Amino acid sequence: MFGGRFRAPWCICRCSFRQKCKRRKKAIQYLKPEATAAILSAYDVDTAKHRRNRMMLILLYDSGARVQELADLNISSLHIGEANPYITLVGKGRKSRNVPLMAKTVKHLNVYIQEFHPGNKEAPLLYSILDGKPHRLSTDSISLVLKNAADMARKNCNEIPDNVHCHLIRKTKAMDLYRNGVPLPFIMQLLGHESMSTTSGFYAFATLEMMSEAINKSAPKVDDDEKLWKNADIRKIIFSLD
Repeated sequence: MFGGRFRAPWCICRCSFRQKCKRRKKAIQYLKPEATAAILSAYDVDTAKHRRNRMMLILLYDSGARVQELADLNISSLHIGEANPYITLVGKGRKSRNVPLMAKTVKHLNVYIQEFHPGNKEAPLLYSILDGKPHRLSTDSISLVLKNAADMARKNCNEIPDNVHCHLIRKTKAMDLYRNGVPLPFIMQLLGHESMSTTSGFYAFATLEMMSEAINKSAPKVDDDEKLWKNADIRKIIFSLD
């Protein structure tokens, strides 16, 4: 026994030692559309700082970027004059990927650039002014902007959870794409996942909410339901189901 590996006949969770104990999948946390809209519009446009913050949150959601990827953006990262506008994000391992942008986001970016970037192409896209010079925003600053937006939006929207963070916005974007029928390989590219298993582990199954919506949509109306039961062939098929 001491010369080899000791094997307990049963593990704590009462599985056979020949089987691997699998972790139970947790429900995906993401924002409902009304919560997302409330957060993205939480900042008004009365001050330059608020206009910058609103642009920041819109871009965070639309690009599905990690917070560090967002902080690292320069003006040269934008390609909004193309037929299909996109943004270049640099992720883990310094690997870059191109992410398409919605037309509404491009309109916001054009206005933002005119105000905040009249000239320099290599300046950080998101910045604050310190000592009279632009300084790139840190990930902590971006996270704080999001937290404050959630606090403000929560006053008018009950669907906003207590803990809103940048990765939640990223997962919300991915889930919104998934719920709207975007294939997993496209979502994988957008998120910058190198392995499909990383993406499918989060999104390649129907959530309870999605299944409930599908069931409700497929349910017949009352009149149709009555016609259904009057059909002898259909009744025979239903009663024979195992």
